[in-house]
This record gives sequence, C-alpha cells and structure tokens, in this order.
Amino acid sequence: IRPTVVSLILSTAVIMALSLIFNVKTYESQFVFEWRGVVILAVLAILYLIYYKWKKKALSPILLILVSGVMGVLLF
Repeated sequence: IRPTVVSLILSTAVIMALSLIFNVKTYESQFVFEWRGVVILAVLAILYLIYYKWKKKALSPILLILVSGVMGVLLF
C-alpha cells in the first residue's frame, strides 16, 4: 500500500506543478509559461529563506498560505 500512496502523492504534486508553472489543465492542453505562478513561488521561497536565516526556525505554513492567497488575488 505504501508505494501506491507515494505514487498518488507524487502524481498530485506533478500535476499541481504543471498547472502552476505551465498552466496545463488537461492532458491535451499546450504548455504556456505562467509567469505569475512562478513569481508567487519565488517570493514565497525568498520570504521563507530570509525568515529562516534571521530567526533560525521555519516560517508558519499558515502565513505562507495567506501570503500566497493575497498574492494570487493581486496577480490573477
């Protein structure tokens, strides 16, 4: 059962990454680079790394979700 669960989680992550970066909704759709999703991902990664270097502990996932939601509303 473990390999099945791992493969399901991995396939979901790959589909989400393709949807975020290349705006792929179905298997038949073409790859179109989605710069806004990459900007949100980059800002969150930079924010996380700066906070981790400064405080020496991880940033709250709830705060990251809220920041990405606000940025998504503003950019999309």
